[in-house]
Amino acid sequence: MHELSGGQQQRVGIARALAARPSVLLSDEATSALDPETTASILDLYRRINAELGLTVLLITHEMDVVKSVCDSAALLEAGRVVESGRLVELIQTPGSRLTAQLFPIGSIPQNVASDATVVDITFAGGTADRPVIAQLARDHQVDVSILGALIERIGGTQAGRTRLELPAAASAAMIADLRRQGLLVEVLRGADAAAQNGGIA
Repeated sequence: MHELSGGQQQRVGIARALAARPSVLLSDEATSALDPETTASILDLYRRINAELGLTVLLITHEMDVVKSVCDSAALLEAGRVVESGRLVELIQTPGSRLTAQLFPIGSIPQNVASDATVVDITFAGGTADRPVIAQLARDHQVDVSILGALIERIGGTQAGRTRLELPAAASAAMIADLRRQGLLVEVLRGADAAAQNGGIA
C-alpha cells in the first residue's frame, strides 16, 4: 500500500475537515514535520481557504516563521494561559510585547558597546518602515549611530521590523524624542534614565 507523504497527509486531513463545513478550521502543528517547500505550499493552501471560503483558520504552532508568513492575529500562550493577543501589526507596536521579541529576536547587547552609550530598540511598521529613519537621525543630530542588530519582515501584509541602535549618551535623549515624534516605538535597553525613557519601566 502506498504511503502518503507528510504534505499529502495534511491535504487529506484538510479536505476531510472541510467536508464537515466547519465555521473554524483548526490546525495543530501542521507544518512541524514538513520540509520548507511543502510547508510553503500548505500555508498557501490555508491562505486560499481563508480568502476564497471566508473561513477562519486557527493555527497552533511554535514556529514564528509560520506566524509571520500567514497570520493576521496571534495569541501567545504560557503555562496554558493567554498572556498576549491581538492583531500582529498592533502587537508589534506595543511596548514590552513578548510576541514581538519572539518574532524579531535580535539577541543580547554586544560586549564591545561603549559603557556610557545608550542602547535602544526601535520597532516600526507600515509607512515608517520605508523611510531612511536612521540615516536622517544621524544627519539631524550630527553624530554617529551604530546599528547593533536588525530584522525586517513582511507580517500580515505589512512591512515591519526591529532595529537595535547604539546612541551617544550626550545626544540620546533628544534622539529618542525625535524617533518617538516620528511614530516609532522606542524601548531603552541601557543608558542613563532608562526607566524614565520607558515611561517608568526599566
